Amino acid sequence: MENKIKSESLKRKQSTEVEIQNLPFHGDEKISEPKTKKQKNFSFMLQEVPIENLKKKNEKSNGEYEDAWNAYEWKSFIKSLRSDNAVEVLQQLLVEIKNKDIIAEYLENGGSALRIVEILDRSEDKKNSTLICSVFSVLRLVLLKVMSKFPLLENSTEQTCKHLMNSYGTIIKEMLIDSVTFREKKIALCTLAAIATLSIGMANEVLVLFTSLTNKQMDKLAGHSRFSEDKSVRKYFIHLFLAFFSHGKSHLIKMLVTSKGTIGCITRGLLYDDATTVVLVLTALQTNIVESDTIIKTLKIHTFNTQVLLDILSLYKWKGPKLNRNEKKRKFVNDFDEEDILSQSIKEDQDSVRNAVHAILLLLLTNHKLGVVFQDPSVGTSGYHCNELVFSVLKAIEKETYWKIKYVQDLASKILQACPDLVSPIMNLMSNLFHPTPSKIWLNTLQFLQEVIHNLNEVFSISPLLNLRQKANIIISMVFSNPVSNLIATDDCLCHHHPMIRFQGISVLYSCFLKISHLYSFMEQSGCTSQELIAFKEMISNFIYKNLNITSLLVKALQSGLDGEIYGISAPAAIDYYMILFDVFLAYFEVNSKTLYNEMDILSALINFNIDSVFSEINEKINLLNVKFIKLQLFLSPIQSPLIESEPKIKMLLNLLGSQPLAKSILKEILTSSYIFSENKEEVDVWMYCLLKDVNNIHVTKLFLDSLEKVINQSSEILLMITEAKQVALKELGSKQNLKPEIDWDELIQFSVNDKHVNNSDVKLVKIFNVSPLLPAVVMTLEEKPQVYTKEVKKFINNLFIHIFHAQLSIEGFYSLLQHSNVKILRKIKNYISDWTGEWEVGVSHITMFQKFTKIFEQNSVVSNVCNYLYKHENEDLPEMILDNDLSFLLLKMVFFHISQLAVKGDADEGILARGTRLIMHLFRSIMLETESDLPDIQRVLLNPILIDKFQPLQCRKSNNLTTIVLSLIKLCDGINGKENILAPYRQRMIINIKEALNKSNNDINNVWKSDILMEAFHLLSIPPTEAGLIIKTIMETPKKITSPWLDVVSYLLEVISASSITLTQDIIKKLPQYTNLHNSLALYLRRCPHQICLINQELLVKKQNKLSKLTELLLNFETDGKILLKLIENNRDNPEVVFPAMSAAKACINIPQCNLVKHHIKLIQIALKTKPHPSWLDENSKFIGKLIKEQGDMKCHKNMKEFVIKEWKSLPVTDTLLNIAEPIFAILDQQALLISMLVNPLKLLTTPDSFQRCETLCTRIKKLFGGK
Repeated sequence: MENKIKSESLKRKQSTEVEIQNLPFHGDEKISEPKTKKQKNFSFMLQEVPIENLKKKNEKSNGEYEDAWNAYEWKSFIKSLRSDNAVEVLQQLLVEIKNKDIIAEYLENGGSALRIVEILDRSEDKKNSTLICSVFSVLRLVLLKVMSKFPLLENSTEQTCKHLMNSYGTIIKEMLIDSVTFREKKIALCTLAAIATLSIGMANEVLVLFTSLTNKQMDKLAGHSRFSEDKSVRKYFIHLFLAFFSHGKSHLIKMLVTSKGTIGCITRGLLYDDATTVVLVLTALQTNIVESDTIIKTLKIHTFNTQVLLDILSLYKWKGPKLNRNEKKRKFVNDFDEEDILSQSIKEDQDSVRNAVHAILLLLLTNHKLGVVFQDPSVGTSGYHCNELVFSVLKAIEKETYWKIKYVQDLASKILQACPDLVSPIMNLMSNLFHPTPSKIWLNTLQFLQEVIHNLNEVFSISPLLNLRQKANIIISMVFSNPVSNLIATDDCLCHHHPMIRFQGISVLYSCFLKISHLYSFMEQSGCTSQELIAFKEMISNFIYKNLNITSLLVKALQSGLDGEIYGISAPAAIDYYMILFDVFLAYFEVNSKTLYNEMDILSALINFNIDSVFSEINEKINLLNVKFIKLQLFLSPIQSPLIESEPKIKMLLNLLGSQPLAKSILKEILTSSYIFSENKEEVDVWMYCLLKDVNNIHVTKLFLDSLEKVINQSSEILLMITEAKQVALKELGSKQNLKPEIDWDELIQFSVNDKHVNNSDVKLVKIFNVSPLLPAVVMTLEEKPQVYTKEVKKFINNLFIHIFHAQLSIEGFYSLLQHSNVKILRKIKNYISDWTGEWEVGVSHITMFQKFTKIFEQNSVVSNVCNYLYKHENEDLPEMILDNDLSFLLLKMVFFHISQLAVKGDADEGILARGTRLIMHLFRSIMLETESDLPDIQRVLLNPILIDKFQPLQCRKSNNLTTIVLSLIKLCDGINGKENILAPYRQRMIINIKEALNKSNNDINNVWKSDILMEAFHLLSIPPTEAGLIIKTIMETPKKITSPWLDVVSYLLEVISASSITLTQDIIKKLPQYTNLHNSLALYLRRCPHQICLINQELLVKKQNKLSKLTELLLNFETDGKILLKLIENNRDNPEVVFPAMSAAKACINIPQCNLVKHHIKLIQIALKTKPHPSWLDENSKFIGKLIKEQGDMKCHKNMKEFVIKEWKSLPVTDTLLNIAEPIFAILDQQALLISMLVNPLKLLTTPDSFQRCETLCTRIKKLFGGK
């Protein structure tokens, strides 16, 4: 252990010494030449020269000679230190040390720091400058060597230093006054630094002396010389300052920073120090003060006051020491060439300094935990300024000279991100910098403004006192602050003659409008209702229209293009200019829709803009620009443009689908808004998927465009085809009894009037038949042009028709569209669809269907693999699928179509249902991971008439029962808006199922209730209390005897009603007590409605029982005359599980004639006490039983019970139950002292931590027996 401590101490001292050595001011003279093989390995070579007259030559084996001192010579040297000429010996030592590590040999041969200090002690003239300087110089070298190589001498050296500080502290302090020579101050500071580094104790001693210096003395010592930097002791003063941080002790640092002016005198001159010094000082301050958890924020604020922060801030403009700046004293031509004249080495040093400055200022001015910043919950609206100190720094940054430096922009942006309460004040303060000027400073300030706007979301996370609307208003005021509204969104900027000025101004506006769009999204995600969001958007639109109407300015910027004077700064690229201009148009129209209707005459120039007149070449950026221009034209067009006008745009977008992701969304928007998909917008997803699957295929594109043209030219014929198909679908629905619904589907959708989050008009049942006019147009196009199509066209047709078919409920209606077509390419599809229309041979036909389906799609494709798993896969593992959102939904509809149609035909066996459920859940989860809005997708499946019709939780599992799939999908609805609306038809279906089941025979009912999914259906459907009351009424009014499964349902529904305000009718209340299975749930209900207890038939509750029911217990709670209790005890006198809980519930001790309960049950009570664990009736009623024995038992009974407790004490577990019974008995016999002595003995065994709680309980009981004293 001792060796380990010595090793750690040596390691720490060596580390400290290396840090000191790396400082540029650690020694008196230059560092010695590099070590040779003849020299020993020393970490410090500071003025160490052997005395010539003590040298001797020792011959080595190879004939060479080396300098060495023997022990005798060292003894003579140490003795000479006690002589009268000791000063001359030290001076000779200091002058001649150059080539050898004499200090180490001195310590190895019995020397010490005390020998050196004793020279000063023996001197009569202790203020002799020569003596003091010589002693301190050698002492410093000894200290350094002890710390680096002799840890065992540290204790004795520390005692010597203490003696030195106590005896000569005044002399040392006098060496630091202004009138003494440079050499004396330098030696004193270096010696003090070495002493402070030696140990924590010595650092304390030196710190006391250090802090006793006046501010004027510190300023002198830390100041730079006006004449020569060689005459300044500043670097040695900093050396001493840093020595206090070497130990990392918080009490030392606190003493240092509480000394007024200490930090300030150091930071004041850092601008003229070399890079190494600056980085060392800033790193020390950051590590030991700013990042320290022990330095409180108040102390940090006093330490890093305004002046200190401004001194550190000025270091961003550091260009080297003062005397090295003569070469840079010249007038710069403009603000771009200042950095260019610096040498490469100065630039590297400048970067290191700026990095250090940036690191400490970011912590101080942006970190709420470690820095000097505070969070203002009111975001500056309270009038109380929380961050005045930080604001003083921002006011200094406002000066133009700082904005040439890239770090300043980042610092200011992060400050305002951490302190949004300062955004408005600093924006108003910096208004002059935002005035449009073609300069680097202006460009930097504009970039800073964009970053500030981008980071404004912090307002939402730090403002718990403000509501959502107040936060949004604050952000609006910040986004459209004075610089934006008065300087950027003006003619001076957007119509400036320099294109770069226009470009940057437009970029800032784009950031503003984009932030408003993000604000809308954030408000929606934060729980803002749709009405509130609409009102807020209207308010913003009105504000922008009245105060920021820049439509004409943007149009002028569009017309100006890149024309204008080019000087100072270069013009932006044409593609970038028009790209950001189109982006700002789109963002502006999105947040200010009034412009679209009120300024169309101004926007005509935008509508007629010709991109080809600006760009002759075609590349990816030009294509993206074209796509954005089409999107812009959609804003300016009517809601549903004539399809013939959209055809050129569609053609261009089809050609760009493969290269421009934005083209997909715009094409989808055009198709969705057109009249051909007005009644079937979901079909657009299928078309987009199929077009993207064969992107840029000229044959597929031509087929699509030809079909589109046919819709335009032959719309009446196509609409006639669709009308005839709908008639076929309705006829099919009326003819098939298994599809005919028992209830009106429109009445199933009962929406909650309290739900504000869902637009009820959007929630509709899936239509029986619904295709767009574009699909029949494809059939007509194929018939007119029956030429051989490519492989890609065949794939396109197969995917398109099959996926649209899978979205239909009517098979025959869809088949009628293809029935009369003889096109070869549709033959396989017709065969596949026709097989769904015929009668099936159950168990066989679906295999044939699977085989025909897989012929349409390529083997090993995702579609065929999913279908293969659904029909014939025996393994439960799902196939590996890499899916996008569009394909996932198409596969979901495909799987659901197969399962629902198999159920309709009665051929959906358990294996297919199980695999289908796994597939549907997997696909739904993949969709919900990709999209934020999961409600519409759930609706499309759950609001399907087939699924609702085949939801039969009261029936045994059959091949047409889809209850398991429904329940699995309902589980996915948790947490989404509109869940109640989706579940409404299934609850109605449940009621219908219950009515049907009640009309069957009892045997059939019992079979029905063997299903293990029934109660899960009740739980997941979250039956509302109103409907729960109706279901209870329906069940209880049946004339047949209600069996156990129905009672379980009633019991569950009673619990639902108990948590609501619903009240059951008197007739129902009178019937419920007839069934003992319902007593507990009924008791829960009656506790909320005690006025209905009088309706209970008491005779039903006093009969013989196995265990006291909650209903009987409730009745006893409200009894006043005890008649019910007497009857109950008479009928159950031999059953303690009824007698004692009943008497406890009634809170009465009644002597029943001819049957004393205590005598009757005393033996049973004793047996129960010996039972491990105790019966529940004994534990739950032990206090009452003790009271009963005390009040009803005679003296013989009391003694009998006491003797039993004493006899069985060691074997009985000392439980609360035992004590509750024993205490009243020992009390009536006046034997409390005996019971206390019996309780004390178990305490001796309760000595483990686990038994402390039990020990505490026993002590509480003993205290109670003592009368609470």
